[in-house]
Amino acid sequence: SNFEGSATTVPISIKFPGTQYIYFVTADPGPLTFAGDIAVYQRLLKRGFNVELARGSDVPDNGSSALGASLIIQSSSLGSGTVEVGGIGKFRTLAIPALEWEASSEDAFAFQEANGVGSTAGQTQINIVDATSPLAAGFPKGLVTVSTAETYSGGAPVGARIVATAADDPSLAVIYSYEKGDKGFGGFVMPARRVFFFFGDNTASIATPEGLKLFDAAVDWLLPAAAAPAAKFTKSSRNANGSITLEWTGGGTLQAAPSVTGPWADVAGAASPYTFTPTAAALFGRVKN
Repeated sequence: SNFEGSATTVPISIKFPGTQYIYFVTADPGPLTFAGDIAVYQRLLKRGFNVELARGSDVPDNGSSALGASLIIQSSSLGSGTVEVGGIGKFRTLAIPALEWEASSEDAFAFQEANGVGSTAGQTQINIVDATSPLAAGFPKGLVTVSTAETYSGGAPVGARIVATAADDPSLAVIYSYEKGDKGFGGFVMPARRVFFFFGDNTASIATPEGLKLFDAAVDWLLPAAAAPAAKFTKSSRNANGSITLEWTGGGTLQAAPSVTGPWADVAGAASPYTFTPTAAALFGRVKN
């Protein structure tokens, strides 16, 4: 098998003036204490992003501390009141893409009515209902196992593009998005792309490769093209049982071919790290953005 790559180290998060970075808002200023926040932070760093940590309670009422960021990510670990003023989200009117999984902030972003539906317990799967969306990460319609048992965030958004619902409740949207200019609850016009994701406080720490692939797809869709790191192999390992484990960063789609000239085919459901047993003497692989 011929999969070429180079070793890599986890980058240090440093923000330089004028560079693109992710503004990650949690309950903690760093070091992080929630397992889910730690997992997300480490994944973003591993993928090559610059990340600035912020505590919700330290964000000014107008959200101005996020200005200059390429993407705002808001965790459910924080209290929703720390990022709201009179029920209005501090980031609602900023023309910066945002991803959030705090169910109690869905109304603050004008996704749904105040105090609408918010979460469901004991979940392991979500139901993809729009496989054509880039946020579906290439998965077909139907159930996808995304974590071990956990409470998932969700809602009943107005005007959203629903990508996935709860496995046992088709009325509960767990991944949905808005394009810039889409109208949410009360006719509010979204000033930039928005995504709501199903994570709870610790879901990222117990997510399957499929769940993390969906998260990566949400981040990549929200970021300006120049901010998304290119997909590349970082490691290939031959295991004692003859299988091979591949690792890569930058999202993308794993493809395989019998020769370097192709024909290339997507490897269904593959996410880093991916383990397989070769079925031919020669096999070539690549990750396509």
